[in-house]
Amino acid sequence: MSKKRGLLILLISLALVFSSVTVAFGAASLNVSGGKSVTKGSTVTITCVYTAETVGVGAANISYNSSVLQYTGCSGAVAPSSASGVIAVSFGDGMQSSSRTFSISFKALEAGSSNVSVSTTDLVDYDGNVLNFPSGSTTVTVTNPAPQVSSNANLSSLKVSAGSLSPAFSAGRTSYTVNVNEDVTVCTISASAADSDAKVSVSGSKNLIMGNNVRKVTVTAPSGATKTYTITIIRGNADEGNKDDPNENEDESESLTVTIGDVKYIIQENINPEDVPEEFLLVVGKYDGKDIPLIKDADLKYTLALLKNDTNSDVKWFFYNEETGEFTETAALLPDEIMNLVKLSAGDKKAEDTGLFSDSTMILLMIFAGTLSILIVVVIVLQVKLLKGKDKNKKVKNNEESRE
Repeated sequence: MSKKRGLLILLISLALVFSSVTVAFGAASLNVSGGKSVTKGSTVTITCVYTAETVGVGAANISYNSSVLQYTGCSGAVAPSSASGVIAVSFGDGMQSSSRTFSISFKALEAGSSNVSVSTTDLVDYDGNVLNFPSGSTTVTVTNPAPQVSSNANLSSLKVSAGSLSPAFSAGRTSYTVNVNEDVTVCTISASAADSDAKVSVSGSKNLIMGNNVRKVTVTAPSGATKTYTITIIRGNADEGNKDDPNENEDESESLTVTIGDVKYIIQENINPEDVPEEFLLVVGKYDGKDIPLIKDADLKYTLALLKNDTNSDVKWFFYNEETGEFTETAALLPDEIMNLVKLSAGDKKAEDTGLFSDSTMILLMIFAGTLSILIVVVIVLQVKLLKGKDKNKKVKNNEESRE
């Protein structure tokens, strides 16, 4: 009977022991996220979230492939400043909470794959009871960035077998003229791309007719971007050749045009330095994203462009606002600026010859000068009256003193 009682006591004791172990290891879960495919040099963040009825404090080890990923930092947990392959972290402040979250950041070092594994080494609830030790993982894949494709569609050189390019070649200019004698019947074009991987094609016949012969050089960059250079070869008398050349207006169509009021003008892109008025400098500016020649005075107050009337071919200078891209015959000027222009106009014969100041501008200057003259006369008259008044008052005062 005593043996049976002892066996019963043993079974009850074992049951109590197993019961206490089950209660002690409460249920906790771990979610590890953030794994994805990134390019070399990118940053990736792995987030770990522990959840339970209550989560107090805990500790974990994070393992990763150090040849693929480089540990850069941790937030929400206590962790070392550097590591290689394994990161030991501790988290939680003992306060009552149903979850604990921390994040680990990595830099993608090399192409490859890394499994980021999180294994719990310690975890207790708010009351200090030991919880189970969940684990989790995610995968980060690192790829090399796609090679950058060049969009350079410029030419590095452009040559013709007869005559010479006008103006001289520059990669940014896309329109040229070549003049050859009547006895030149063939003109070949040689062109090289700035990018060795770009493709160059030339259209148009090398055999020349009288007049205009239009050749086009198209550069196709590795990215697919294209740029076309146009060369108009003029053989002999261009006027005669235009009768037979279907492309006679092609070069003109590529000219930059602007409309001022109801009149269409063509921006003159070839300016002879000898035509630039004294006191002005020839510079390069921008219009609609393209280079155009401009002139500026020595103080850089006035900017002008040479425009040709598309109807009557008259050529004159117009004021140009580089900020707004607008052309005007007049400009909003201060009085001292107007006087500066008056001085330039009076002392510069070339300015008159090249039409630097339009009729409307000269009228404004004359009105201003006339107004200034009238003001000076008025001031002189007022001064004379004031002096006469003073003399009269002085005489009256002297008479009064003599009577006394």
